[in-house]
Amino acid sequence: MITVDLTKKVRCVAQQFSDRLQPSTEKAEQVALNTFAVYAVHFYLKSLQVETDLQKSHSWNPEIHAILDVADLVVKSRGKLECRPVLPGATVCQVPLEARGDRIGYVVVQVDERAREATLLGYRSTAADGAIDLGKLRPK
Repeated sequence: MITVDLTKKVRCVAQQFSDRLQPSTEKAEQVALNTFAVYAVHFYLKSLQVETDLQKSHSWNPEIHAILDVADLVVKSRGKLECRPVLPGATVCQVPLEARGDRIGYVVVQVDERAREATLLGYRSTAADGAIDLGKLRPK
């Protein structure tokens, strides 16, 4: 498994996103978790020299956060990869309807804010039923 440190810079970005236009504390927390998951996958892909575009991803657009639960990352020349966060101890990852469309795949990321790290747990090519069993993830 790949673990990525949640740096002060990304924690500040997540705080800015979660503070802006969020209707509830639950929504603000979800935005922060999504931001951490997207950043972790972006960081990992960058280390593999796979080009991504955070700025074109809906998950990096503050106006989108208030209306959609998306954690997408644009992978150049490929499409959108959904980076779904889960908390430590989770056995299933829920995928909202708006994140089940035009995705090339789903990466599940365990976010541990206390430890300030995110761990890429695995990959699925589809999430049509809206739930991903963490025991059935493929590595990388």
